Amino acid sequence: MPTAFVCNCDETAYKMIERLKAAGLCVPADVSVVGFDNHIYSKISNPQITTIKVDSEAMMAVCAGSIIKKIENPGYRAGRSVIMGDMVIRDSVAKIDDSRAGVKRNKEKTERENSIREVLR
Repeated sequence: MPTAFVCNCDETAYKMIERLKAAGLCVPADVSVVGFDNHIYSKISNPQITTIKVDSEAMMAVCAGSIIKKIENPGYRAGRSVIMGDMVIRDSVAKIDDSRAGVKRNKEKTERENSIREVLR
């Protein structure tokens, strides 16, 4: 069972936290959750979600530049662009220690993992 979930967006992270809590698990004490995009869900969640803030302005600038180049030269192929983001650290991630890294698992932890599996089915 993972010690953390890295979600494709904050809405998914929000829903994951809700499902984990419904199963009786505590985020981040039992499992950490990370989102992506720094959307409203990251702030309305309890706990608030650690996420990656997307640089939307840089993405729009690269996109607009690619569109202009394509209009000017129909054979232009943009390829891939890397746009950096910033980590926004909030409350949904726990500090890793040996017990959370899976070195030793006790019976209670195994029962919690079984609860998580049930939630995810």
